[in-house]
Amino acid sequence: YTLMRGSKGNSGSSSRPYHTVNVGLLFRSPLDVGVKITRKGVFTGLGRFLNRKIYVRFPGNREFDGMIAATADDTLAAEAYFSNPDIQSSIQELLAMQGDITITDHGIRMSKRGKTLSQEQALPYMDAMASIAEQL
Repeated sequence: YTLMRGSKGNSGSSSRPYHTVNVGLLFRSPLDVGVKITRKGVFTGLGRFLNRKIYVRFPGNREFDGMIAATADDTLAAEAYFSNPDIQSSIQELLAMQGDITITDHGIRMSKRGKTLSQEQALPYMDAMASIAEQL
């Protein structure tokens, strides 16, 4: 488990600094399918058009498919990993939490604005991430 805190940056055109808190979990071994799963956003459709990436659709759960944007180099392998209803349910629970969630071949990361995150605040994220990792 990795807890990183207090990375500084500039927010757009403003010169005011901001901080992000990151909580991450690395998988024991990479998935090697070139997957990236994030929460679906306002510009997801535009990104699909502009990037011409291969977006993955996971069969069986329209609600899950509707809340994520997923790309993969090997779509069949990605579908095999993430089509399990238990994994989809665990990912939905994690996405229901605040913060930007990203799942890749190497692990899961949550980023959100703030200077610190207490152990009590980080624990639910880590539990949800561990639940997903254990099922993969």
